Amino acid sequence: MSSMFSGAQHLNITGGQFNNVQGNQYQYHMQGTGLDKLHPSYQAFFDTDMGVEFSRSFCTTGTRTEVLEHIMTWATSANGNPQQRWGYWMSGMAGTGKTTITMSLCKDLKEKGVLAATFFCSHQIPECQNYRLIVPTLAYQLANFSGISTTFSTMIHKVLDGDLHVIYKKPDEQIRRLLIEPWNAVNQQMENIPVVVIDALDECETIESVLVPLVAAIQNKQLQGLKFFFTSRPEQVIQEGMLTRILGSQQILQLDEFVLHQVEYEFVKRDIHTYIVSELQDLSLTEEQLDNLTSISGKLFIYAATVIKTVKGNGRRSRSRQKERLRTFLTQGNSPEDLNKLYAGILESAIAKEEPTHSELLENWKIIHTIISVGAPLSCQAVSELLSMEDDDTVENLVQRLQAVFYISQSNNLIFTFHASFPDFIIQYDQVVYDASLQHLDLTFSCFAIMEKLKFNICDLPSSFLADSEVHDLEMRIQRNVGETLRYCCQFWTLHLTKCPETIEILENLEYFLKQKGIYWIEAMSVMSLLPRCGEIFYSLLKKISKSKLMNNFKPLVKYLHNILIQFANSNVQGMTPHLYLSIIPFWQNDLECVPHINRSIKIHKQALNWFTYDTVIVASGVKSVMFSPDGTRLIFGGDDKMVTIWDVVTGIQVGNSLGGHRTTVITVGFSADASKVLSVSDDRTIIIWDVSTGFQVGTPLQLQSYFKVHSASFSPDGTKVVFGSIEGIVCIWDMNTDPLYLWHHGKSVNSVIFSPKGTIVASGSDDRTIMIWDAITGAQMSCLSHNDGVTSVSFSPDGTKIVSGSNDKTIRIWDTQSGVQEGEIQGHDDIVHSVAFSPDGARIVSGSEDETIRIWDVKTGDQLGDSLHVDDNSFHSTSFSPDGTKIVSASYFGPIMIWDASADMEHQDSLEGHDSNISRVTFTPDGSKIMSSSWDDTVRLWDANTGVQISQVDVPMKDCRDIMKLTVLSPDQTKAVSSYDDNRVIIWDISTGAHIGDPLQGHESFINSIEFSNDGTRIVTGSADSTVRIWDASTGVQIGNLVWPQGNSDDTFLTAFFSSTGTKIVSGHSNGSVRIWDAGTGVQIGDPIQCHRSAAVAVFTPDDTRIVSRSTFGAALGIWDASTGVQIKNLPGNFDMMQPPTTMAFSPDGNMIVVGCKDKTLRIWDLNTGFQIGDPLEGHDSYAQATAFSPDGTRIVSGSSDKTIRVWDVNSITQHHEHNVNPIVELQHSNDNNWKIAPNGWIHVQNIPTVWIPPQFRKLLWTPRTTCIISQNGYTQFSFEDCVVGEEWIHCVK
Repeated sequence: MSSMFSGAQHLNITGGQFNNVQGNQYQYHMQGTGLDKLHPSYQAFFDTDMGVEFSRSFCTTGTRTEVLEHIMTWATSANGNPQQRWGYWMSGMAGTGKTTITMSLCKDLKEKGVLAATFFCSHQIPECQNYRLIVPTLAYQLANFSGISTTFSTMIHKVLDGDLHVIYKKPDEQIRRLLIEPWNAVNQQMENIPVVVIDALDECETIESVLVPLVAAIQNKQLQGLKFFFTSRPEQVIQEGMLTRILGSQQILQLDEFVLHQVEYEFVKRDIHTYIVSELQDLSLTEEQLDNLTSISGKLFIYAATVIKTVKGNGRRSRSRQKERLRTFLTQGNSPEDLNKLYAGILESAIAKEEPTHSELLENWKIIHTIISVGAPLSCQAVSELLSMEDDDTVENLVQRLQAVFYISQSNNLIFTFHASFPDFIIQYDQVVYDASLQHLDLTFSCFAIMEKLKFNICDLPSSFLADSEVHDLEMRIQRNVGETLRYCCQFWTLHLTKCPETIEILENLEYFLKQKGIYWIEAMSVMSLLPRCGEIFYSLLKKISKSKLMNNFKPLVKYLHNILIQFANSNVQGMTPHLYLSIIPFWQNDLECVPHINRSIKIHKQALNWFTYDTVIVASGVKSVMFSPDGTRLIFGGDDKMVTIWDVVTGIQVGNSLGGHRTTVITVGFSADASKVLSVSDDRTIIIWDVSTGFQVGTPLQLQSYFKVHSASFSPDGTKVVFGSIEGIVCIWDMNTDPLYLWHHGKSVNSVIFSPKGTIVASGSDDRTIMIWDAITGAQMSCLSHNDGVTSVSFSPDGTKIVSGSNDKTIRIWDTQSGVQEGEIQGHDDIVHSVAFSPDGARIVSGSEDETIRIWDVKTGDQLGDSLHVDDNSFHSTSFSPDGTKIVSASYFGPIMIWDASADMEHQDSLEGHDSNISRVTFTPDGSKIMSSSWDDTVRLWDANTGVQISQVDVPMKDCRDIMKLTVLSPDQTKAVSSYDDNRVIIWDISTGAHIGDPLQGHESFINSIEFSNDGTRIVTGSADSTVRIWDASTGVQIGNLVWPQGNSDDTFLTAFFSSTGTKIVSGHSNGSVRIWDAGTGVQIGDPIQCHRSAAVAVFTPDDTRIVSRSTFGAALGIWDASTGVQIKNLPGNFDMMQPPTTMAFSPDGNMIVVGCKDKTLRIWDLNTGFQIGDPLEGHDSYAQATAFSPDGTRIVSGSSDKTIRVWDVNSITQHHEHNVNPIVELQHSNDNNWKIAPNGWIHVQNIPTVWIPPQFRKLLWTPRTTCIISQNGYTQFSFEDCVVGEEWIHCVK
């Protein structure tokens, strides 16, 4: 033993869990039961014979004994040993016998009863190279392992019962839920420690996705009591995975590592000799022959194994021919490590000796080159189809002749190589040059030709009402209609395209494919559940386009298709392929003439402005912060849901589950420069660092003092420190292994703080109007820069020479970092600038503002580039460029996250006519042909009630009123208006001229809650929070009266007051829920108060003055009262909010109906005589209605909302009873666009059946049922279902 391991040493790193053992080199390496629902890979079990009969075997008796003994010593060492190491990594070059050793190890461990689980990776078997299957397969075996408590199995069952899709989650989440949590629940001390074996890590795709979080879990002692044995080639990605280090911990992994190819030569030689003797014993070889073959094999067991396979021919050759073949090998004089000559000999024997013609020879090499070039193993038939060969006999015959290096799996008929060294040899073989670019060029043409088979509804999906998974024979349909070869081409065409030359013919084929087959390709990928792969393909294609001048013209086309994919993948109809055509494509303008043309789906008649500017909408509300990852492929965001979410920009799918650890709102999130970590800051006064690969917290969260609340934080460029600023005005640098380093002070809250690109400087912006620049090394203040108001955001240019700042003063300023000199000031925003950032090239700045716009600016000139990006009711609190500068991500508190195209020419879109702010009052003109509206934007406008076209506009003259106009009411003859302001003044003005009538009405000492003209227009009544109601002369503005009520009751104060129709009475609502009636002439109360509600009340007279309708500002009901007796007549259910003004209630001209705006953003109509609600609620506003009114003939309702829109509704269509058709398809086609409902998740329901889904960006300004007109600056989206086909008829939607 001692001599064998003379070149190996134990490298112990204090305090760790793994040990590194490596010979001659010293490197620090860190880093039926229901269980079938896990879908384990049975072919990955060590003892299976399914498809691996040619590639897995045990060590020949008497060989590798020292290696196995060393490993077994580690595996069977007792629990409780303080020097216990929970991991062992055996690395070795190709052909050194790792898998054979591991097979024997597993056999020995199984005999001792400690083999708990195995996973043998293999690049030849698809499921054995799928990293997603590793953890479920291990969990399946652990749950069935008799050596541990059944608690593990019980926990796995619970996980599967709660989330069957856990097997599709990211490996970090799988490890947590399927390994860590069940294992920790076992809580069992075992004398013999179970061992998990994972072989050939290098033969598994993206193995680092599993390896990094698994090693991290072992290091963190989250799987203590369970040993892990790994094998692989010594590849860099695996070495880096073993080097995982958990930040913030002094524990460093100790890994038992054994380097197989560094074992002493004499031991390897002896084992190879024993192996050869065992395998060729029937040939009666001389000792000299055995020694020669052993010698030329060197340390490579694969050499000896390949010679033996070639000699024996799987036992089908005669002994004499086997001896002849062996003599040939022995006389060639190959050097021990020259495996290439061995492979060359195999090729010459299989190809040249068959005396093929020149064309046959070329064909043979084309087959070989294709097999080693494809992205996944294929059958002989698929290879022949890729090569346009008439049949697969030629391929199969060649593979059979090359059985020493190739084999055909009996389980799936796919072609595999025995060893990865053979493709490496082919690529370097100088006898027949392998030109990778030309090979991939041919395969690209083949893929395009085969993908000609793509067509609409390729798998004959029967109904749009069914999810793909609900089609019972879907797999058979895919096999029948797609098949192996087309499936391969759909998944790997860009693999070949990106590696081939950009010929004119290739570019023409690409354009044809994208336009004629692109949509059908997305359909096929959807049916096969491969949309994530689809996104990866688009991403790789866009990367190639960005580097190619010849392909630049394809960028709009690829982005168009990619955007459709992202919309589809990030939708409620993902997994319902028919809705690609019914619910996604109809909303995308097909300016690029892509096939197909859909003619029997939703008809889009009009679309809101800016509808196509953003690429992606991520439905998330209450988001405070969002950021791109350094490579631009992911987003991280956090907000009111207390979670940190990572989103894949390429595929449009969330990455794993959201990270939960905070107790309150997440204020700030950010990536480290290497994207390995993210930070999150919360209102709960904690800062948490997360490992991106595992989803686990790194170290212990930083818990701040109770008086310390952080508003902003960011990583240092090297990822070792975090700088943060608090509302107390403190700036602090936290070294994650120690306590905070520096404390700096502003006068007020620090809103933004960031490191310079080199990490030597920190900039901070504060409500004290200053930007402080600090030396991050010494802590010294370098500069103090000033705005005219609080600073909200600061950011460095990519080279660190400039700082950009945004402020409450509505400006953006650019500063020189070293000198502190202001280099520029940008003006243009109309409100607070919340967020600023430089583009990656430093030439542009993006800003997000309270004025609901995102703007891009030229750094040199300060000019705005293109039009503003605008979304109503979305003040943008977080904006930034993607790392390549082509996209902008934005987050607003009340809206979704949006990814905008920053590279496109942002052509100016003139906004339509509409109000800029909340609408305070709407009314019809006496003839019903026009609508007059007033708004907080200080305008009164006149609109055509049918078309929505603006007829006139009057700007309300402010006349030294600097405060916002809150209420404006029109006189009955619509010649005058009266407005109230935040400064408690009331102004009467002439609508035609805008001139003031008299002096402002002064006297109220607090906010004015209501204002109203009498029906004859001669008087005005105002109710105020100062507990007074005043009556004014509408012509002179002179106060002519006020209401008097019993004094001494502070809880009984006025809220609102309104005239009766005759003007002789006033009804007032009070803070204690009571309603009173007054004589308008004398101001004397009539009768006793009516106690209508338990909380503050608003009340109005019905048109005939016989009844009073009241509602509570906090309640959920309308009350109807007899105005003479005070007796309640009816109680109408409702849904109201204290912020809604009384103008949300309006009566029909005949007094039989009332319409009320509710806090669920709907309008509801009640029959005042019966007390029943009439029809369904009117839906469409994006915020609650501020004002409503009936038309003079009672056939229409107009509503104005705080969403800045005016809507007109058809009353007749509401009151008419609709008989439902039996067939919802017929109902939809003949709906007249009034018989459907839209659910909060976007589904259009007909007869409660979800039929079509509306993407989120089209719901806000949607022309909903019973709408006749929408007035908005951004227009609206209107569609119809005329001739729309759904259900089984969906197949007719395409021409």
